[in-house]
Amino acid sequence: MNIPSIYYILSAVYLPLWLLAMLQAYRYRRMQKFIKKAEEQGTEPPTPLPGMSIVLTTHDQVDELRRHLPLFLEQEYPGDYEIIVADMNSKDETRDYLESMQWRNPHLHITLLPDTVRNISPIQLALTLGIRSANHDWIVLTQADCHPASPT
Repeated sequence: MNIPSIYYILSAVYLPLWLLAMLQAYRYRRMQKFIKKAEEQGTEPPTPLPGMSIVLTTHDQVDELRRHLPLFLEQEYPGDYEIIVADMNSKDETRDYLESMQWRNPHLHITLLPDTVRNISPIQLALTLGIRSANHDWIVLTQADCHPASPT
């Protein structure tokens, strides 16, 4: 291999890398100008937040749901979010309460476990069904006796 062919190989490798670095620098300068302009106007630059799915498992916990589910539904999250309640065949008024809350809250979705489940833990199945019905990449797992730490 002679010297000129090595230069061709090196330039074939480094030229695309150099172009990518220049593109990143251009995008960085452009973002800096955008942030500076927003600061001059006294506004915060918008930062889009990812969509979030909250999977909440419950079994015969209607009192905890009455206490904590409204706190989840009243969150002031600027991105899109949904709350998926996975009911593990509750025998109390849980299902009635969830259905009454669902028609008032577009963020609330209900998942019910089938009655003919064998050889699998109900909590595993509830979590699996809740996660599979999630519409967002970010998923938070919780239970009916938990509540959000803050309204945002």
